[in-house]
This record gives sequence, C-alpha cells and structure tokens, in this order.
Amino acid sequence: VNAFFTAHDRRRRVLIEEERRLLFGVGNKKWRKTPWGAYYSSIVLQFLLLPIGFYFTVFCFAKQLFYNGERGEKLVLAITDQVGSVELNQFSIETDISLIGAIMRNFSHSMARAANAHIGSITKNAKSRAVKKVLGKAVRNPYRFRKELRSFLTLVRRIRYLVPLIGAGNKLLGNCLETLKRWKLRAHARRVRRAHQLVWGKKKKTKVTKTSAAIVIQTAFRAYWARKVKRCTMLLKGCRESLAVQKAQRRFREILKIARKRVAAKHRRLERLERMRKKNSERMSEDDKRSMYQLQDELGKEAKELLNRKLLLRPNTKFAIYWKVFFIVAILWEITQKAVEPLLHSYKKKKSDVPMTMEEFVAKTFVPTLASDLPTCREMKKGDVRSQSKSKSCSSEAGETNHKMIPWYCLEPFAGWQEGYRDFVALALIPAPVSVWPECRERKKGKIDRTSKRSRGESRPWYCLGPHPARHAIYRWMANLMLQNFCYFLGTVMFLDVFVTFFTGRFDPKTGELIPAHWFMRWIAPGLVLQLILNPNVADVSDIVYRSLQKMVEIGPYRTYRYFVAVIFPFAYGTVYLFLECLWLPMVQYENT
Repeated sequence: VNAFFTAHDRRRRVLIEEERRLLFGVGNKKWRKTPWGAYYSSIVLQFLLLPIGFYFTVFCFAKQLFYNGERGEKLVLAITDQVGSVELNQFSIETDISLIGAIMRNFSHSMARAANAHIGSITKNAKSRAVKKVLGKAVRNPYRFRKELRSFLTLVRRIRYLVPLIGAGNKLLGNCLETLKRWKLRAHARRVRRAHQLVWGKKKKTKVTKTSAAIVIQTAFRAYWARKVKRCTMLLKGCRESLAVQKAQRRFREILKIARKRVAAKHRRLERLERMRKKNSERMSEDDKRSMYQLQDELGKEAKELLNRKLLLRPNTKFAIYWKVFFIVAILWEITQKAVEPLLHSYKKKKSDVPMTMEEFVAKTFVPTLASDLPTCREMKKGDVRSQSKSKSCSSEAGETNHKMIPWYCLEPFAGWQEGYRDFVALALIPAPVSVWPECRERKKGKIDRTSKRSRGESRPWYCLGPHPARHAIYRWMANLMLQNFCYFLGTVMFLDVFVTFFTGRFDPKTGELIPAHWFMRWIAPGLVLQLILNPNVADVSDIVYRSLQKMVEIGPYRTYRYFVAVIFPFAYGTVYLFLECLWLPMVQYENT
C-alpha cells in the first residue's frame, strides 16, 4: 500500500517539474521524467525491493483461494543449485532477500564464473612465465639472485615505512605554514583593534570615558554642520567635482533603497502566489505560475548564497588557530606512532607474541637501570658498598694495592640520588601498578631463608609498603583515563578537521572579502576528498560502514529502505540542523565578530 502512496507523491512532484518545464519552454525526452513514467518506475522499484517470502505468501493465498484440488496436496519448489527441493510453506532465511537482490545474485554468479575463468587463464599464463623467469635466474646465479631478492625486500620494507611518514610530514609542514599565516593575520587584527581601543578610550576610567564620549558627540555634531556649510559653499561656488560626487552618492542611495524595496516586494508576491496555489492551483494563470517559479529559483539561490556566507569561518579567529594547533599535535602523535610501530613489533612481550604498547615502550626507553644492577657495580653486591667507600681512604693509606677501584656512580651519595631519580621516573611512566612489579611481590621463604641473616635484612622498596601501592593505583587509573581520553580527543580532531577546513574561508587579496576556497582546493585536493582518503580515522569509519552494510544485507533491502526513510534520514537531518543552528552558526557569528 505504501508503494502506491510513494508513487503517487512521486508523480505529483514530477507533474510540478513538468509544468515548470512547459512554462519555460524546456523539452523533456526521457520517459522516466514523465508523470506516468515516474509513477510506474516507483511502483516497480518498490515491488522489486519486497522480499521473496512476500510473493510466496501471495502465491500460497491465491492457490488456496482459486485451486480446487484434493486435500493434502503440497506444491513443491525445486531448487536445483543447493538444497534440492523444499516445501513452499516452509520459508528459510533466503526468503528475506528481496526480488531484485535474488535476480542480481543469480546474474552475479554467472558473471563471476565467467570472469574468474577468464582472469584465471590470464593469471595462470602470467604466473607460469614469471615462475620460469625467476627460477631461471635462481638456477643460473643463485648468490646474485639471493642478493637481489634481499635488496628488493629491503626496499619494499623501507618504502612501506617511509611513505606514510613522508605524507604525514608533508601534511605537518602545510598545517604549520597555515597556522603561522593565520597567527600573523590575527596579530595584525589585534594591533588594529588595540589602536582602535586607544583612540576611542575603551580602556580608560568611567569618568574619562564619559568625557571622551561627550567630546566625540560634540565633534561629530560640529563636523556635521561644518560639512553642511562646506557643501553649501561648494554649491555657491559651483564646483563640478563636488557636485558630481554628491550626485553619485545620492544616486547610489536611491538605487540601494529601490533594490531593497524590490526584494521585499518579491518576497510578498511569492508568499501571495504560494497561498493562491495552495487554495486552488487551477485558477492560476500561466503568467502567475511562471513568475512564481522564477521567484522561487531567484530567492532560493540568494538564500543559498547567504547561508554559505554565514557558514564560513574567518581564518584569523581564535578558534581556527587553536584548532590548527590541536591538529598539528594530532599529526605529531600520528608520526610518532608510525615511526615507533616497527620497534613495538620487534620488542615482544615475555612468553607471548603480542607487541608492546606505546606506554610500555616509553617506560622501557626512559626508565634508567639502577646503579646497583649495572655490571660494574654488580661485583660489589657481595660486600657493603657504603662500608667500602668509607674504608677507601684507610686502605689507600695502608698501601693495599690489590683493592679494585670502585666507580663513582656506585658510591654514595650518587647511587642514592640515582635510585631516587629512577624510582620517580618508574612510578611516573610504567603503566602497571606497583602491586604487580617483581620487587613488590611477596616471596615464599623456605626454612633456610627464615634462619639466614641475609633474608632478615632484606626489605622491599618504600613504594611497596604502606599506602603507597593504593595511591599509585589511583594515579595509574587517572593517567590511563586521561591518556585514553586524550587519544579519543585527537582522533575526533583529526576526523572533524575535514569539515572544519571545508567551512573555513579565505580573504580575497583584492577586496578583503571573506570567500570560500577554490572548488578544486575545497573539494578535491587538499580538500574534502583527499582528506577523507588520507585521514587515519576514516579507516574506523569505513569499518563501521562495512559492518552496517553487512547488517543491511542480513535484514533485507526493503526493511533497510523503510528504516532509512522512517528513522535514519529524519534523525540525520535533525542532527545536522541542530548542529548548524545551535552550535556552528552561533560559534561562527561570535568568532567572526
């Protein structure tokens, strides 16, 4: 039923377009754009979107209504490709597929077989020739072939590593130059504004400001009468230049006033014609219809241009500069991830093939090793380093030449300072809480350890005792939360930068007017299309789109179409409308003024 209502609405819109074309003398040779062509094509499309189960149900109902056979008979549908034969009343999941989907699937199977056979023959011949050539080289000179293969694989790895870095670096350079340009424009605007404030005295006290305002009003009043007296004097003298300037000014003001009246009259006439058409369109004459369509096109074009101008953001605003700064930080983070990715895969976790995370790599790189764990200081573990450092002077005086010299970084107070610095860096950077660190785990003591003096003197580090593990766990939770939200924020900035850049205008070098960028630079390169291709967050969006398409295939195209018409399109339109009206337009108006 809805198919007929949709087709009727489509036919009504095509009738309006046909009437407009006839009024303006534009012909139409395509049958799809005729009223009845649009009507029947819409019905056919709606029926093609219906699932196969609908036609099975209709056929069963018609059979029971018009077929007078014996009871117990069953109509069997033969499916030769997969199942064999299934009863018509038992619907499988395949009945959810629309009719056009089933037709396209059958055609695609046959076309895929032919294409696979053709491509298979071509690839088979190419593979045989390539294999013969490669094997010939390998047999004739194996050492040279091995060397060339290694150099080729090294070149491929370097290209795969350097090309994304070069692209990200080029993007970083372009955004840095753009940010510098915007900062210079904003600095110039700030200087002009400061000079304007100094002239008008906005930074003065209240009494001084009132006095300055009174002086400005008196000056303007006297200047008005001075200009009037000068104009009268010039009229008495009969100066041709002043008379021409006054005449041009008067004429320009009259033209502007007439143009404003004309636009207001057009709006009133369009409203009147639309009300007349809603009441009874048959009584409207051809001239009224033609003028209504002309006014709709003209005023609609002006309204669209005005909206496009309102959506443009000035490039020297505070928001535009800060946004570019955040985007540069996001690019630096992207370059860091791409540069460190091979190292993360080279450093595997213990007893697993999982690569290191960025936090673990930073901790491994920047956390220093304890001085007591260094090879030069490890030999001194058997004795007390501090006691050796105290007895150093005595031993030297006694003439013990066989005593080994101790490095300065193994002695106090340098070892204590290095240990404190290492603890601070480790507690700040290591992502795991101290409760799981090896030095903080409680060791099981045997009988010998319980009685030995060495085990009694051993103690865990200070951050493993008391309330420090709980405090460090809270710190790590907050740090991980901030880092995760920071990564989400950078991803959002990189994704939304495509649209912010699209709606950021530029100044005309001749007139200084805010205009959009050239259509190629705005839409293609480095505009919307190129940014969507190169943006790393688009991969996540494409994954979501791919999963959505799979879900659409599962639920069927007809239900998908209904969901889009009833839910998704209104929700998307409302979201965009609220975003533009409640967020973007007020923000642009505030920043531009």
